[in-house]
Amino acid sequence: MSSSTPEPKPLPPVRRYITTHDENGKAIWDTSLPVEVQGHRTGGFTMHTSYVNQNEPDHNDDKDLKSYHENLVESDVAPVSGSVLRVVDIWPGYPGILHRTGSIDYGIVIEGEVECILDDGASKTFQRGDIIIQRGTIHAWKNTGKEVARICFTLLPTPPIMIEDKELEVHHLSDFARLAEENSV
Repeated sequence: MSSSTPEPKPLPPVRRYITTHDENGKAIWDTSLPVEVQGHRTGGFTMHTSYVNQNEPDHNDDKDLKSYHENLVESDVAPVSGSVLRVVDIWPGYPGILHRTGSIDYGIVIEGEVECILDDGASKTFQRGDIIIQRGTIHAWKNTGKEVARICFTLLPTPPIMIEDKELEVHHLSDFARLAEENSV
């Protein structure tokens, strides 16, 4: 974003509410975690990791909650097992970074407009309420508007993608600095 262009106003905080059971099996609201999810901004993206489940969901003895307490920030873009619920704010004026995750990603645009660009250059612009199903393809997210856009993603791991007996490369958080230099759109 150029220094002469003022930053747009940030979106409201992401709030997460989790249910659990009391000792009698009645539904209650869990209070072990703050409701407001802390966002972590890097360049044109603010990631709000809202829930991480490292394994198969197991609600017995709140095993999934205990696992999340131990892993409040995921170690990679996509989970190796389990699932990730992440809200991403995409700021205008920054390039998108072409990347591939080893996951199927269900995305719902909550605010604004965001463009998804594929590695062949094809792109589509999505608006509030649109659903995107990202199936392990190389893609980039870019906000070409003037306001911050917000997408809610659920990521589930997938087996490696094979095309003609060749495993396609998957990118990790540690790759993003290099990808930003090599593959920005």
